[in-house]
Amino acid sequence: GANTPSMVKKVQAWKKASADAAELWATYAKASRELQGSLQALCEYHRTGYYSHSLNDKAWLFALAKCGAADPETWASGDFGDMGRRLAAIRSGSIELRRLLRAISTAADTPIEPPEQTYLLDATLKVRGVLMAVVPGAGGNDAVIALILPSEWGGATNGADSTRSRVASMWQGWPQVAPSPAPSVVCELLV
Repeated sequence: GANTPSMVKKVQAWKKASADAAELWATYAKASRELQGSLQALCEYHRTGYYSHSLNDKAWLFALAKCGAADPETWASGDFGDMGRRLAAIRSGSIELRRLLRAISTAADTPIEPPEQTYLLDATLKVRGVLMAVVPGAGGNDAVIALILPSEWGGATNGADSTRSRVASMWQGWPQVAPSPAPSVVCELLV
């Protein structure tokens, strides 16, 4: 967004001026690498694991939907197997990365993830079937991303429509239910 260049300058100035910046930045970079590794591991699991030997992706989508229909706190349990453990790692990694980004934001005195978006992202993560919810850029209150899982399996569809509908419904009502300060409008753009 339009605020990104000024925010980058503030973060760079903070990194140069703060004795604690190097440690926090290194922790953030490590968490970012770990999240990327978790995402790559899921892709590799799809490519080479049990699901790659299926006649189609039905088994993969069913395993995703089983997790998407459950409380994310239970994904790492044995009931969800490798899929659940991999999804739990991605989810916890994204939550940790957001926490560190807010710490950097506070230290650099620049709203990379403004409070308005923090409330929206936290509420989005409470919707069943949401794997990740993040700010895709730096501030501006102009965008969030939710990575969703299917949460139903009907065979004919991929099951993500029910999760998407729940997220869209929550976002549509957001201005009325959001804590102050809240964004005025949240709308869904499918990707």
